[in-house]
This record gives sequence, structure tokens and C-alpha cells, in this order.
Amino acid sequence: MLSRIIGLIAVCAASPALALSCLPFGPVQAFEEADAAEDVYTVVHGSLAFDQAKAPESYEQSREQTGLGSESEPVTIPARVAGEALTREGFAGPWAADVTLEISCVGPWCGMVAPGDDVLMFLKRAGESYVLEVGACRSMAFGDARDEDLRAMEACLAGDCPSTE
Repeated sequence: MLSRIIGLIAVCAASPALALSCLPFGPVQAFEEADAAEDVYTVVHGSLAFDQAKAPESYEQSREQTGLGSESEPVTIPARVAGEALTREGFAGPWAADVTLEISCVGPWCGMVAPGDDVLMFLKRAGESYVLEVGACRSMAFGDARDEDLRAMEACLAGDCPSTE
């Protein structure tokens, strides 16, 4: 009986995965990761403008666009962000900048964000510019930002991030 169970486990473990399984990663985790990083991040609530046709829909398309054949190389797309940046007073005042979207894929899954969507973004400073990393699992962009997400970002900036457990 035990050998059958071990055999079944071995067969299941050798089977290819049919779905991407990512650990939960939300705005609070993104804030904590950005806060702990050596890089400088700006948190913005707003929208993006970019050419959607340049965004990959799969790893294969990503590989063709980068010409590198590596899942670790993101497709880069110029974009414009417009919205409000997080300050000690909350999301206050207009904020806009040119950014580089870095969209990465894992297998057939790619990070997704659409032009004009309401997005909570963690923009990484890169020299005189910004980068927005949009991955299949760990994206620094969160669509359909809810009021509770925005309040959580304000709390995190004040040193009182809500628990994610």
C-alpha cells in the first residue's frame, strides 16, 4: 500500500503543472518589500498610457520580442504614468512621469496591466527615470485599487502596516 502511495506521489510530482501557482502578494507585501529594498520607490495611484500591442501575451511572444530566449528577461515598453503620489498627507497632488514597463512572463503567463486602468503602482527609481515591474506572480502594479488598499499604504507610510496574515 505504501509503495502505491509513493508511486502515485512520484507520478504527480513528475507531471507538468497546468496552472501557475503564486504565493499571495498584495499591496502591503509590495510596500514592505519596497521599503526594505536598497532601491528607492515612489508609490503612485493613477493610470498608465502605453502601446498595449507591445505587451507580451505569453512567454513565447516575450522571447520573440526580447530575442533573448530567457524567461528572466522582461519586455520593456515606454509608458506615461499620471496620478497622485503617496506622501505623509496621503495620496495628494498631481504626479506624472515617463516610466519603463518591465513585463515578465513565466511559461504562458505574463504580468498584465492595461492602459487607462486604475492602478496602485510601486515605481522603482532608475537613474533619472522610473521602472514599473509587472510580473506574472510578483507584480508591483495592482489594478482596481480599492480605498482600503490606499488607506493601507497611508498606514504603512506612517509605520503601521496592516497585518497580511
